[in-house]
Amino acid sequence: MINISALASRITRNANFKNVLCSEPGYHVRKNNVYYCGSLASPTFDLVAGADVKSFQTLDNKFSKLPTIRQYAIDEKFVYYKGKAIPGADPSSFVVLGYACGKDCNHIYTAYKIVSDDPDHFVKIDRHLSKDSKCIYYADRVISYDAPHFQLLAKVDGFTYFKDGHSIFVNGVRFDQPDVLSFEPLRHGYSRDAAHVYLLGPASFKIVEGADPGSFQVINQYYSLDQNHVYWRGDRLTDCEPSTYEALNF
Repeated sequence: MINISALASRITRNANFKNVLCSEPGYHVRKNNVYYCGSLASPTFDLVAGADVKSFQTLDNKFSKLPTIRQYAIDEKFVYYKGKAIPGADPSSFVVLGYACGKDCNHIYTAYKIVSDDPDHFVKIDRHLSKDSKCIYYADRVISYDAPHFQLLAKVDGFTYFKDGHSIFVNGVRFDQPDVLSFEPLRHGYSRDAAHVYLLGPASFKIVEGADPGSFQVINQYYSLDQNHVYWRGDRLTDCEPSTYEALNF
């Protein structure tokens, strides 16, 4: 049986070992070079170009309670992510914030990309959302330029609803058609405002045609009704009387 760890150790005494077996992922220093191995599923060493061995150090993933690959590192001149330098990042002030997320004194970064130029006010809202003093971000994408008015509305049936002064956001997707002031999340993907009842679709709010928002009720994931009609997933059922309707076996 081949001892992979011993083989990797023996081979890596030579500085030219880009495509050889790796004993564990992460950064490896060999003589005057630094190498990065991203995964044992693809166990190769890639040279970290320009890295200074004497000042090189990996950065802790303090956000994680589980052992993780140290993807970030610094030397006296550069910050590295997965073995490649992040253009313009300041190593003297750089800290890791989360998976593929870090900051220095000037910027917030996702992987190699600058996300925000307001690191002093940058905070995580949840797993995907973050904000600074001006913007709301979903991962590395700006979804709102109205951070002061951004607020949580509700978490219902796997959907997380936020609003700012202009729009409604569901699981990070922005919708402009509902009225922000009167908007109310309901069960099973339904919601309403003063004028309409909505059913959440893959990328839009579908207006439930003819539905009365004042009397609208969600019965279960399939059926709903108002004072005039009964609906099946937003479609009107013509032969049902709402005053006598009763859902069975749901």
